[in-house]
Amino acid sequence: MPHWASATNSSLALACHRSGRPCGSGGAPTAPERLARRCNLACSYCFFLEVARHVAVAPVLVREVATALEQAYLGNLAKAATFTATTDTLTLFDSAGKSLLVYSAAAANPLVGSWDVTGYNNGKQAVVGPVVGSTLTAIFTPDQVSGSSGCNTYTGGYTIDGTTLKIGPLASTMKACEDQAVNDQEQQFLAALQASTTFDQTGNILTLKAAGGENQVTLIPAP
Repeated sequence: MPHWASATNSSLALACHRSGRPCGSGGAPTAPERLARRCNLACSYCFFLEVARHVAVAPVLVREVATALEQAYLGNLAKAATFTATTDTLTLFDSAGKSLLVYSAAAANPLVGSWDVTGYNNGKQAVVGPVVGSTLTAIFTPDQVSGSSGCNTYTGGYTIDGTTLKIGPLASTMKACEDQAVNDQEQQFLAALQASTTFDQTGNILTLKAAGGENQVTLIPAP
């Protein structure tokens, strides 16, 4: 199921022209009720950026227009009766066939999926492979990561912004590991995950890195 981000629609055009400038003479914002009547062109969230410039002189106006924007959006969403979808655009229509809302496909999250760990930073300036006989995994949803740390399982949240990453805090089950090497591995692997702040992908190899560029975890897609 693709994720969609509002792109252009008439109801969101409460405060900007197609150019992105706020409605009103001289580019200055006018009262919300006049904006609603005068602005009937599609516009994106440039509205927030433009109006924010006036926040120091018109904080009440910003709150009023933002509220009107939200109400208009939810009102149009409730009127949706049909839709069309392409690979990159979703359009909602009312029962009369009028376009209400237009969305663009959100950028795909390259982390989402199931991964096998091929290496992790052991905290001693070395990336090592999993202990023989153990398996390390990472399963990313849009906002959670979970998997096996060799003996126990772990889970936690994460955020992504471009190639910037923040993982954790992670929680783990507390089963005693019979092998001390596996126990050490768990601690080192989870520490490496939470030390990761960026990532890159070459072919099918995903590499999580620390702020200084040190490799923390390497992964490949699970079969």
